[in-house]
Amino acid sequence: MQGRLTDASGGTKPTGSSSIPAVSLPRSGYRLGLGGGVAATAVGVLLLLSAYGPWGLFFHSTCAQTGPIASEQAWVPVILLNSPYGGMAQGTAYVPSDPDNSSGHIFGWNSSNGSAAWSGFMANVSVLLVKNETAWGFGPNQFCKTGFQTSASPTGSVALGLGLMGSGNTSDAGEPRTLNYTPLPGEVNLRIMNAYTMATGGEVSTCGGPAQTQHARSSQLTTWVPFEYRGLNLTAPLTVVTEQIFTYNFPANFGTWQIDDLSAPGGPGGGWAFSYTPCG
Repeated sequence: MQGRLTDASGGTKPTGSSSIPAVSLPRSGYRLGLGGGVAATAVGVLLLLSAYGPWGLFFHSTCAQTGPIASEQAWVPVILLNSPYGGMAQGTAYVPSDPDNSSGHIFGWNSSNGSAAWSGFMANVSVLLVKNETAWGFGPNQFCKTGFQTSASPTGSVALGLGLMGSGNTSDAGEPRTLNYTPLPGEVNLRIMNAYTMATGGEVSTCGGPAQTQHARSSQLTTWVPFEYRGLNLTAPLTVVTEQIFTYNFPANFGTWQIDDLSAPGGPGGGWAFSYTPCG
């Protein structure tokens, strides 16, 4: 290696004991270059970790609000309840932040024979424009998931057991994608996802067997706020933290119900949606 470095320098080894070998300079330069490269690589890695890792060492990202772009009133559901065809469903939801600012509020209702209902509260809903900003110093990177954030401030009005879909439906696939009411001026109708799409939660069958009771739980419910921005009609997610408990009753020797678990990964939260097939 030393001979090759010496050749690359273009130098010739001088004679005489008092002379400094020409190989010394290239070897020293090689070592300095290697050390500098390692240091530069280490700094680069630290900068990348600061920019894209969960924590920033020298600087970190924050998701900063730049102001509201839409503000209206809306009914915000805290529980959406589907019932299996031929059976019954009961649901309760506890909301820690109560519409009347007390210790909490419990919403509960039931539905039967393929019907669906919802309960919730009226709120002032805002859509905020957000962007990533850099802050110096050590801290967690909190990147904006979208370009918009939403907030809901309850007004104190509540709604219990409003109809979403009538009885006699063998499938929830045709369930409305909005709450079933006409907004007043200054109100918007939130978009919901409570319909049956596919069997993500298996099935329940009572064919040739007894009645069954099943339970489900959820810790949140996401709806979507419609708004207009720069001539575009958009929606932004609004998630309510709510402890929901569902009980479903299936009659004996009646059929098979495919289950869409709305709290499965990628779902909006909530209970189950159904698609029914009679016993063969």
